[in-house]
Amino acid sequence: MSTRAHRSASPRWWLLGIAALWAAVMALGLGQIQVSADYRSYFSADDPDLLAYQELEHAFSATDYALIAVQPADADLTSIDTLQLLHGLTEALWTLPHSQRVDSLVNHAHIRADGEDVRIEPLFDDPETLDSATRHTRLRWLQEAPSTAARLVSQDGRTAGIQVAFRFPEGQPDQAKQLSGAALQQTLDRFRAAHPDHRIALTGSLVSDVTLAETARADSMRLYPLMVLLVVTVLYAALRSLAYVGVILAVVGASLLSALGTVGWFAPRFTPDVAAATAMVLPLAIADCIHIVSSYLQHPRVGEARPTAMQASLAHNRTPVLLTSLTTAVGFLSLTLSSSPPIQWIGVIVALGVGFACLFSLAVLPRLILRLPVPVRRSHQRPTGALGAAEHLILRRPRWISTTLLVLGVAASTGVARNQLNDTLIDFFDPALDFRADSDWIDAQLTGVSRLEWSVPANGPEGVFDPDYLNHLAGFAAWLRDQPEVAQVAVVSDTITDLHRELNGGQPQQPALPQRRDLIAQYFLLYEMSLPFGLDPTHQVNLDKSASRVGVSLHKTDSESLRRFAERASERLARQAPDSMAAARVSGPDWMFATLSHRNFSEMMGSTLVVLVAISVLMVAVLRSWRLGALSFCANLLPGAAAFGLWGFVVGEVGITLSTVMGMTLGIVVDDSIHLLTHYRRQRAKGRAPEEAVRHTLRNVGQAVTLTTASLVPAFWLLTVSDFKQNIHLGWMTALIIALAWIIDLFILMPLLLWRTSRPAQARPG
Repeated sequence: MSTRAHRSASPRWWLLGIAALWAAVMALGLGQIQVSADYRSYFSADDPDLLAYQELEHAFSATDYALIAVQPADADLTSIDTLQLLHGLTEALWTLPHSQRVDSLVNHAHIRADGEDVRIEPLFDDPETLDSATRHTRLRWLQEAPSTAARLVSQDGRTAGIQVAFRFPEGQPDQAKQLSGAALQQTLDRFRAAHPDHRIALTGSLVSDVTLAETARADSMRLYPLMVLLVVTVLYAALRSLAYVGVILAVVGASLLSALGTVGWFAPRFTPDVAAATAMVLPLAIADCIHIVSSYLQHPRVGEARPTAMQASLAHNRTPVLLTSLTTAVGFLSLTLSSSPPIQWIGVIVALGVGFACLFSLAVLPRLILRLPVPVRRSHQRPTGALGAAEHLILRRPRWISTTLLVLGVAASTGVARNQLNDTLIDFFDPALDFRADSDWIDAQLTGVSRLEWSVPANGPEGVFDPDYLNHLAGFAAWLRDQPEVAQVAVVSDTITDLHRELNGGQPQQPALPQRRDLIAQYFLLYEMSLPFGLDPTHQVNLDKSASRVGVSLHKTDSESLRRFAERASERLARQAPDSMAAARVSGPDWMFATLSHRNFSEMMGSTLVVLVAISVLMVAVLRSWRLGALSFCANLLPGAAAFGLWGFVVGEVGITLSTVMGMTLGIVVDDSIHLLTHYRRQRAKGRAPEEAVRHTLRNVGQAVTLTTASLVPAFWLLTVSDFKQNIHLGWMTALIIALAWIIDLFILMPLLLWRTSRPAQARPG
């Protein structure tokens, strides 16, 4: 071995020192990262749906809420014990941090005329002073009122609802939400202990955000360490050296720290699921290391000097690693085309992680490995066991096995069309979680847990008092209540109707709404002045009375059905109402996620296809073969297509997370095919026949590909025990695509290379 070759492969501690210093500096950026569980963080600042929702929040009262449902064992809401529970709970909820408004059965504003005055009194302010008949009469009145039915009391009169509205500071809403959520849970636990014969359930946007943060924290503490432990176990079983495994993990860790730290210097606010980016860098960084180490270990074991063996390993793997890193980075950067910032950041983090992994695996890993002794293991030049049987089958029956599996893969891909978009916020969580179980129970017993809202503009200030405006608003509300999905509608025209009826002696023959604008304004002024503190009407109308709010609760439904319903309702309003009202836009978290999923799925599928074509063109240029480029395109496309097809047959639902899986798994899929094809092409260029080139590729690269697959599939499968549905789906689909990629590369791609027998390519000089 020449002195130059020895120097180039020997350790250079100044280079290792620079790498360690770089990783340390970048790691300091981790302290800048903020984790936000606010659902608004899933949307870009200029997202039209988010802007519409923010306008609604600024125009009306708070929109973050918690809904508590109370059901006594005896099903009697008018009992003194139950009314006292509701009264005490209502008072306690007012004291929660950032609580702005509490609406319940006991404090509901009961409108009663007293001559020409309007008296607004709590419906059950002092239940002990009311006889049984009065209590039943008032409960029945509440059940029959459109504005409160299926919100403060169920239609069967067995369940009561309490809604708490919160207003959180704009600077640090997550800390405030955690504080309010913890105080809310403590309050409910206290009342549950005092009233064990009552079921007290909890749902709402505040609870959803807090539960999301807790679930993500639990996964980070429980699942991700287990993933790393499982990978370590598989690597140790293959390499038989803790030192080698430690070096590989050091390179992977440095890549992760550098990527996260680099992004952290920009101080973005991440949603909890961005933590999945760390799990995505893991397989790609490990794959680079495994290919280099596996190739290196095949040489010293047969007597070659270690520096020379490392030089040979780098010569064989440098181009595939660089090419894989480039194509993977491009694939993940395609995620920046998503409409959702968390997905954009996942793409940036993983692209950076892949870049750092490439740098560290080529520049740092070899120098660390050369300081370690070679593990004592028998040679793997002749593979045995399952891999040996696979090689025998591939070489003996290439047409049969490739044709059979190709037909099965294409057949599985036909199930792609069976998938439907579905991102129901409540269904993000496991049914075993209290939040999910309570939400499903409330949806069945009290009211719908999905919500849509419209800010309906009037014709200028005080325009909501226009009789024509209110008549159209009442007609829209009546249409909404006729729809099967709708559980409850809240609209200001109901309040005006109640005022008009009471001030006219409750005569049913009176018109539902006054037909004079000045009279309506007078009614509403009396009502507004009579309301107790904290129950102002800003949850229904804005300050200058130029717009009103229409709130709709729907029974839990999938995102596509919700989107179609919202579009149908908006079209009905635009068709029947004046032009000023027709400008109303639907908003709300459920609507925002439904439209985001729809947009994101189209964006991601299109960008992934473009990236696949670009990778294939690059492969044609590198391999100098249109045939190999076409085979690489098929080998990279088929795993995702078959996986989504099988998913369509078995599950049939995809959400915002699964819409990005193709882009996220593209790196490891491309990694396998690039290493196999570049090694095959190199063997053909040396003059080997196709059969010998395939055999050499399987024995040298097939082992590394198999080891990568064996370590990553069970690691990602661990995500399926998460309490968060998005992580469960991510784990299943990622593990499935990686496993299918291994099958397709070894049992379809390799046999296809043997279909056309030709003369060996001429060996290149040198």
